[in-house]
Amino acid sequence: MPTSLAEWLPAAKKKYENIDWNHWSHEDFLRDPCRAQRVDSRYFFSPADGVIIGQACVSPDDDVVEAKGVEVTLADLMKPWPIDQPCLVINIFMTALDVHINRMPTGGILTHEPAGPIRTSNLPMLWIEKGIIEKGVIFKKGMQYVKDNARMLNRVWSTNLGFWYYMVQIADSDVSAIMPFDHRKHAPLAQSERFSLVRWGSQVALVIPLDPRYRFRTLCNVTDHVEAGTDPLVKMEEHRR
Repeated sequence: MPTSLAEWLPAAKKKYENIDWNHWSHEDFLRDPCRAQRVDSRYFFSPADGVIIGQACVSPDDDVVEAKGVEVTLADLMKPWPIDQPCLVINIFMTALDVHINRMPTGGILTHEPAGPIRTSNLPMLWIEKGIIEKGVIFKKGMQYVKDNARMLNRVWSTNLGFWYYMVQIADSDVSAIMPFDHRKHAPLAQSERFSLVRWGSQVALVIPLDPRYRFRTLCNVTDHVEAGTDPLVKMEEHRR
């Protein structure tokens, strides 16, 4: 079940307060806990463990970051892939305390493509990390990294729904790699199945085009903590004719 940041954070911090840093950074950080694989085509499950730091329906030229002085549009997020329709965008920040295995929100044929940083190097995400872990709040003014950092673009053709949806993995400045588990360009994957590992970061954006055949209802709130493949983010209902 999704939990509020205020409820999740104390328990998560308590678990690691007596763990050696080297053990955590080299062993526990890479943990891959066994989880039941949930399958329900009415829902998009979370692709990542982490804190929801934003969710909104936006057009290609609208900002996907609600922060003064940070201009990052949906088109920026998706470059170099073109996007020409409004989408529901849900941004999930993976803290250092989270599992970093990413899972499929719903089943489909996955294609991925790396996109290098717009700048010569990635910008740090530490401002967001420290705000969540130390103060339990989201400081958005440092989120220019959404536009400038290296990304992995993931496009999924949902055979059940009949449309494409996307996941954008965004790397931190200290990231080692975004590591897909299946290197085929068109890999068939089931709902909640593992598809990638992000090392030392970072953020995942779930991008769902607003297909007029469906109504999309968000199920979580900004600042909720969610788990990949377990917690539903969006419920879909067909429009009645």
